[in-house]
Amino acid sequence: MENRYNGLEAFAPAKIKTAAPETPKIIQTESIPAPPPVAPMPIVSPPVTPAPVVQAPVVQKESIPAPPPPAAPIVSVPAPPPPAAPIASVPPPVAPKVEEPSPEMLALIFEKSFDCPVCERQFKAYTTKTTVKLEGVDDDLMPTYSPVDPLLYDALVCPNCGYSALRANFSSITERQAELIQAEITPSFKHTPNPMIMNIDAAVADYKMALLNCIVKKGKLNEKGFICMKISWLYKRKGDTKNELAFVKQAYDSFTAAFSKESLPFCGLDENTVNYVLARFSMKLGLLDESMRLISRLITSSSISPRLKERAIDMKETLRTMIEKAEK
Repeated sequence: MENRYNGLEAFAPAKIKTAAPETPKIIQTESIPAPPPVAPMPIVSPPVTPAPVVQAPVVQKESIPAPPPPAAPIVSVPAPPPPAAPIASVPPPVAPKVEEPSPEMLALIFEKSFDCPVCERQFKAYTTKTTVKLEGVDDDLMPTYSPVDPLLYDALVCPNCGYSALRANFSSITERQAELIQAEITPSFKHTPNPMIMNIDAAVADYKMALLNCIVKKGKLNEKGFICMKISWLYKRKGDTKNELAFVKQAYDSFTAAFSKESLPFCGLDENTVNYVLARFSMKLGLLDESMRLISRLITSSSISPRLKERAIDMKETLRTMIEKAEK
């Protein structure tokens, strides 16, 4: 077979010899030294302005003293014996003996029944017979009786509701006044029984109860003055001048106010008698000029009784002496 490539060998592709793969040569490279480590840049913080420091005020504390050292144990020393009482020592007061009532006294005292106009209940109270003997009348018109004094029994107190008044006025009370007594006195009232033989302290307690009732029921001024006058008599008998003058002042004020607001007589006292009592009260209270004015007017009264006029004249002489001493 004819070679179609005849003469064309030169143009035929040359046979490519496949050479065996060469082992790659390792090129020895020069070792390049590692760059030196780079130092980190310092972080520069902006300057911080410190906040102003506010100093708290210093509180001066009180110096607390150190506690005292523990006290030494106290050794009990027996107390010395009390000094002997002097020979001339005053003996302790002895309570006065309570005298037994005589048969004559017991014969003049009895129990009587009364009807209370406030609670409408009946009660009993001691009273005296009218046969008691009048021994005399003091300058302030305080009566003295024997052997039993009716003054000690004149104030009545209902043991059921506490209503109290003088015997002459006990039944004289209005419905409205009774309501005031029941509302303001009865709820807190506690009854204390009276002895058969009354003493001044028990009588004063009853009179003060009558005075309280008179104030609560808004009684008349002359009634209040009359009660205060009798209380002053009781304190006079007891020798208690301070309380005597205190109730003389209340009686004086009440009678003086009653003259312009209430009609006479005042609890059985006529105008001349009230003026005499006021003149006597004024003298006790040291109102000498007022007492002289009242007694001078009383002496010239055409209606004054001879007995009262005699008392007024004696009193005027006493007043004149007192005024002269006060002016020196």
